Amino acid sequence: MLNNHDPVLIRHLAPRNFLSFGPENTGIELKSLNLLIGPNGSGKSNLFEAVRFLRSAPKELRDVTRKGGGVAEWIWKGQPSEPAWVEWCVNYPKNPIALRHSISFREISQSFALDDERVEERTPRSAREEDAYFYYRYQHGIPVINSGKAKRNLARDTVEPDRSILAQSSTPTLWFRPKLRVRIRRIPRKAPAILCPAKHRSRALRWRFRSSCSMPLRLNRRKSG
Repeated sequence: MLNNHDPVLIRHLAPRNFLSFGPENTGIELKSLNLLIGPNGSGKSNLFEAVRFLRSAPKELRDVTRKGGGVAEWIWKGQPSEPAWVEWCVNYPKNPIALRHSISFREISQSFALDDERVEERTPRSAREEDAYFYYRYQHGIPVINSGKAKRNLARDTVEPDRSILAQSSTPTLWFRPKLRVRIRRIPRKAPAILCPAKHRSRALRWRFRSSCSMPLRLNRRKSG
């Protein structure tokens, strides 16, 4: 179990088949103070590149790989035809179990393409459960979202195949825990299906809220203090 007062945000970092890291890399556990010591070319800078890559997920992963020489330069030269995989586990104060965000990508026609993406808890909640609880999985082009009560497949055309799911909504928490940052108010059944700011109007989000409530919803953005 995590200590919610622990200042450590990133608990674990594991790049595989990524830059200078081979496919067998198991990653490292991180503490409040971490020292990286090694000769030139041992992968110290590439570890920071893995952090920079994952931090760009809510924006554009492609911008990072493009500035770094193109997507092919980010895949380990030992297996250039295999996808690269980067994951980290982060402390989440609302949950005693750390969250794991994993992204796998490959080069297709010299372009960046997602192979898989997962947002899930790091470990199963109990010894009786074989799989960790997940919020979203791309599953090689068969995306599925877990609303807590049921797992639902998303239509492929609602998810962009070259962007993280976190970049496909200006408020990523809407996908997983909408009640944390969004107030929901019922409106008359005869009103338009979904009334929300233009930047939230996507087929994926409309589907998400229709599936979780029997009546139309209005999204009210909180005013900053």
